[in-house]
Amino acid sequence: MRNALVEALPTALRAVRYPTSALAAVLAVVAEETGSDGVALVARSCRDAPAQLLALGGREGHRFGRLGQADWVDDRFDRSGEVNADTSESRPWPSGTKVAWRSIQGNECSFALIVFGPDTSSDQLETMSGLAFIIGELVMARRSRADLLARLKTERQDRAILAATLQHDLRTPLSGILGFASILAADGGRSPEENKELLEMIVAEAEHMTEMVADGLRKDEYGPDAPVQLQAVDPVDIAESAADAARQARGGEIVLGVSEQALVTDRTRLTRALLNLIDNAIKYSPQGSPVRVSGSRDGEHYKFVVADSGPGVPEDMVPALFRPYSTDPHRNDGTGLGLHSVATIARELGGRVAYARREGWTTFSLWVSSNEGKTTHSKSGQLVEVSG
Repeated sequence: MRNALVEALPTALRAVRYPTSALAAVLAVVAEETGSDGVALVARSCRDAPAQLLALGGREGHRFGRLGQADWVDDRFDRSGEVNADTSESRPWPSGTKVAWRSIQGNECSFALIVFGPDTSSDQLETMSGLAFIIGELVMARRSRADLLARLKTERQDRAILAATLQHDLRTPLSGILGFASILAADGGRSPEENKELLEMIVAEAEHMTEMVADGLRKDEYGPDAPVQLQAVDPVDIAESAADAARQARGGEIVLGVSEQALVTDRTRLTRALLNLIDNAIKYSPQGSPVRVSGSRDGEHYKFVVADSGPGVPEDMVPALFRPYSTDPHRNDGTGLGLHSVATIARELGGRVAYARREGWTTFSLWVSSNEGKTTHSKSGQLVEVSG
């Protein structure tokens, strides 16, 4: 036994750099020294995660299954023990086989070294288990570190997308404010009533921008679970507000055909989403061709449809249409974040968004949950749809 441990020492030292392969080598030694047909190391109680098969060895080690989640592991393996003739049909080893295991509580997980076979020696297993547990702890520490780095990377990406999306979405109301202010600055001989109307429009756009910034800050604080601000809204009013902002920013004709409906949703987010769709439609619609916005009830949702007679989306872009930074390589007039913002908001509002090209019309349909009688945020988890 001492010779076996000495031979395993170089493997243990290599485990600092290659813990997974070193663990497999150690289990091969364990199988040989304990006379076992199969040996496995499992981790349990890792932050409430399912039990994991970390490594296996022995000529019948394959019976334990693939590395990863191990559904056959239960509470018994939290305590060291042995069974001289295990007849359970739900275990990976042959019925009637002697099984022994040793367990230990690590820093973040409990570990069990399990062996089976007619000549298995549980005494030798106890001596050999320490090295396997140490390397198993190292494997899980490496995984925790990798998970943490992945989460940090995702959080950085999410914050970058949030900042860029907010900057993108603020351009339209800001353009409206600048446009109204330029009109006021010009000496046009307007009446006091006309000047008052322009000032009211500036105030409305400024309030809209304030709400958008506040919503962005909530998302930055809460991440993907940022709560929506539900309130009773009039879809006709939402559509008119978005259309007015788009007209001031880009001009063009917008024809509205939106029906009244009891709708409880987040006014700021819905306005942002609809404004993005209308703004895109005006941008790509031919000169003199109106953009059409309709809205009506669709089951438990309210559905907006924004249609234009522009060229539509290139076919090779359609699969990635709602992903961040997805732009037409033949155009340089977009950031690729507008439609991603719409898709994100649609999911947050319990709905979805879909693209279609039919009979010369490009349409984007936006569904949001009507939330009738609800006052809390409901996550539907519905996916974005893209159709040609």
